[in-house]
Amino acid sequence: MIYKIIVVKSDFTSKLGLKKYRDAVDPNKIYDIIGEASADYYIIVPDILYPYKRDILRIAEEFKDNDMVIVIGKPKSPFSRLLLTLSKSPITLKNGKLQSSLAVIIRKDLVQKINNVTSLDDLLERATRIAEVLYDVPLYDYVLTIYGRLPKTFLIALHEPLRIIKFGLVGFSGAIVNLGTIQFLSTHYPALLTSPPGLFLMAYTGFEISLSWNFILHELWTFRDLELERGLLSRIKRWLKYHVASLGSLLAQSATIGLLTGIFHFEVIVSAAFGILAGFILNYLIGRFYTWKK
Repeated sequence: MIYKIIVVKSDFTSKLGLKKYRDAVDPNKIYDIIGEASADYYIIVPDILYPYKRDILRIAEEFKDNDMVIVIGKPKSPFSRLLLTLSKSPITLKNGKLQSSLAVIIRKDLVQKINNVTSLDDLLERATRIAEVLYDVPLYDYVLTIYGRLPKTFLIALHEPLRIIKFGLVGFSGAIVNLGTIQFLSTHYPALLTSPPGLFLMAYTGFEISLSWNFILHELWTFRDLELERGLLSRIKRWLKYHVASLGSLLAQSATIGLLTGIFHFEVIVSAAFGILAGFILNYLIGRFYTWKK
């Protein structure tokens, strides 16, 4: 059996600048490919779900006796059901049958019945054997697929909290690395504790090591899904930019403490808490829209 996978561009990847599947096509090109390609089955799948092509192929093999197979995402919540009703899938049917679809599998025999395929509705009307298969996509990718149909403003508001949590966890791990580095240096090189230059060197070493630690985790995890250059030179440039973001965070934290304690007479621990929060917000914004900007 020959299977032709047609990967369709989704709005989600372009809205947030995520990595794109290089061979993805516009939805209006689907029917040109079906008309030109020679295959026993055509599988249409959004780019965001291409990593699950093996599962889709397995479904195609299992239901190969059907003219069409509609792979439907299993709703995770009442809100997702409502959103599916109100939103538009990158793979659409006029009658809404594919409103929650993840993929469509079409048999060659069905395509040959129609001289000029212009929509999936044409195929659905001529199909005599149609199967609907529920596929339970992992929650994170399901969220991307469903909520990615929202306008960009709402999409960022819903999607970025996931990234902010990652950013915070990385920052927490970096604090541990920073403190661990200082503890190591003070234990093995006690002479550093006896002079201001030594103390500065110890603090700067902890800062630099933890910063590089955070940067590596952000590259490999927090911002991994963004469409960015991954060459060595590009990574070095982002590493230098990350220093700017970290410096901005330090200044924001210091200014907040100085303002709240020095002028408004807050307790220093309270000022420090607000300072850390201000520094974190600024650090994230600079990182997201400067350091890791497409």
